[in-house]
Formats: sequence, structure tokens, C-alpha cells
Amino acid sequence: MLNNLSRGTLKWASNICLHNSASVRNMASSAVASSGESASQQILSVQHDERRRKFFIPIDGSKEEALLTYALPKSNVIDLQHTFVPEEFRGKGVGALLVAKALEFAAEKDLKAQLTCWYTAEYVEKHRDKIAVSPSLQKLQFL
Repeated sequence: MLNNLSRGTLKWASNICLHNSASVRNMASSAVASSGESASQQILSVQHDERRRKFFIPIDGSKEEALLTYALPKSNVIDLQHTFVPEEFRGKGVGALLVAKALEFAAEKDLKAQLTCWYTAEYVEKHRDKIAVSPSLQKLQFL
């Protein structure tokens, strides 16, 4: 669940995601342990609802959630269409965690990624060098 998050912890977790294929939850847990903050305040769990075609992070005490929605227009393509992060959590790396998890999923399933959402395109452009050397993401193709 998402509540009070430190900017450094989120940036660390989102950057690590590009270097190995461990789950985002494990990376967030490691970041929490190194930050000395309580797990109940820090653990982010990016969840995947394949039926609804979204990656999301529930927000503690709210009906809102941070999310990334996608479509599967072809059997080998994932179209990352939209990201949303509630205003109070913007600029803290929450969207980056969602995109990183979606890219990891695309790579695991040998899907080509179409970046319809401006944020996903910006994320990939900003992290292109890291994606190119990531063992889990380097073969990922973008449309």
C-alpha cells in the first residue's frame, strides 16, 4: 500500500528494477530495510490485474490507486496506454515503478511494447541506456 513515501527510496527502487528481474515488491522491501523506516509505511506492492489489464498500487485508506492501463491489440504487442498517480504522490517515482513492472512483464512474455502513454514514452527515453544493458529488458522491442 502507498502512503508516506520517501523520494530517495522510490528512486532507488525504480532504478534497481532496470538492473535485475526481481519483483518490484522485493526491491521496495530492500529499500525499506536500508532506509530504516517501518515496513508498514514504505512497502510498495505493484500488483497486476490481467483481467482488467492494469498494473496498480493500492493507496492505504483510499479508493484511489496509482495505475497503468494497457491493451493487447495483437498477440505479440502490449500497448501501454495510460498512467495515473494521485496528485499527492506525483514526482516520487510511483509512476516509474508501474512502468518498470509493465516493461518487465512485456519482456517476460516476449511482447513488443507500444508506448501510447506519454509518461511511458518519456520513461523509456530517459532510461534507454539502462534498458539496453539490463539482462531482463535488453531484448524488449518498442514500436
